[in-house]
Amino acid sequence: MLKFFRNIRYNFIKEGKFINYIKYAVGEIFLVVIGILIAVSINNWNENRKQQQLFLTILKNIEDDMKSDTLIFYQTKDDFRKGDSIFKRILDNKMTREDYINCERCANIINAHAPLSFKSKGFEMLKGYVDNQNEAKDSLASDILMFYSQVTDLSQLINEHIKNDVSGNLKYWKENHDWFYLNHEERIKNEDFLNYVVNSTDFKNRVAVQRILVVKNLKSILETFNKNAKILLPRIEARLN
Repeated sequence: MLKFFRNIRYNFIKEGKFINYIKYAVGEIFLVVIGILIAVSINNWNENRKQQQLFLTILKNIEDDMKSDTLIFYQTKDDFRKGDSIFKRILDNKMTREDYINCERCANIINAHAPLSFKSKGFEMLKGYVDNQNEAKDSLASDILMFYSQVTDLSQLINEHIKNDVSGNLKYWKENHDWFYLNHEERIKNEDFLNYVVNSTDFKNRVAVQRILVVKNLKSILETFNKNAKILLPRIEARLN
């Protein structure tokens, strides 16, 4: 094929048809440019298709994470309700010695920490995807990133406050109460401990702080998550379908 084109150019020069030669050369350059543009367009189309497929894969991971977290958090609502019931009974002076003896959770309600966490595989993938794209051009991607950034930052902040509060409670017990070293079975039979949890204002103050952190704050974050998940999931499912 190249030999064929060379022969054409040679014949134009040999016959002195320089204008025809120039026209042909320009036409040949034009064909080469068109070929390059077509190749670039095909390459860009393939790259865009790959990026779109990657985005859909990321959305699928986010959908799975969000559905899983929503189910887990829905199941924890009852636990929050029971926990808040205990907090209120303590603060309303309705807990007796027998209640503490028969309720392990009640006796340890200010020294336990169960951190709230969200599944983050899809979120981390989306952050990397957006970083590679330099900007979040997709409104759905922007909304998901904003949503997860807010709830994860808030949950980490509250988790840290709860952790520090629990550590402070344990440190105070260790330094101020002889019954601290006792295991649970021994502690709930100890009169000094029972007198502390039933009558001490210090204990109730610490319970009040835990209630604010756990029930008021963590519960609020979970409710916000579930509320926004109900908005985002249909948008994600529509894009996937």
